[in-house]
Amino acid sequence: GVVGYKPTRGALSMRGIFPLAESFDTPGILAPTVVDAAYVASVLMHHRVGKKASLTLDIPVIAEGGMHSRARIGYLSVDEEEPVGRTFMNALSRLEAAGMDLVQLDIDLEAEEESYRKIRLAEAAAHFADAFYNRPTDFSADVAELLRQGLSIRATEYLGALRARRHLIDGIKRAMVGV
Repeated sequence: GVVGYKPTRGALSMRGIFPLAESFDTPGILAPTVVDAAYVASVLMHHRVGKKASLTLDIPVIAEGGMHSRARIGYLSVDEEEPVGRTFMNALSRLEAAGMDLVQLDIDLEAEEESYRKIRLAEAAAHFADAFYNRPTDFSADVAELLRQGLSIRATEYLGALRARRHLIDGIKRAMVGV
């Protein structure tokens, strides 16, 4: 009963959103239906402050379930033993039955988990460093520990993680050609 939509980074304004990790922060939309999520995204994209929307959503086509019948949809493997994974694979089966071409992508996201962790922790620590040093008791023990970990990441580690992220993004772009 819930649809989530995470648009391309930068498609929606970050204004008014409390930041955590600048490289990853992206607002998303939760709604009861795909049409509702598309409508909200469309409105928000058209109201970007000082920006022209880079994406327009055709709400009537979405409402009618109208996708190109021979669209190639790329997907990553999921754990079908988990309820979300099972639901995802069932949705893919319905798309395939409706005439879509499905392509399983070979992208190892888990290999980049450590890079993601370093970037996220370092950026959060950089954002909250002054507050953490000046008012450490404002932070819960678990958050304080994560900030300490972020503050201990060296610049060379952070830059290496950013390089690994760029490599992953390039690999994803190659895997998504024609999908």
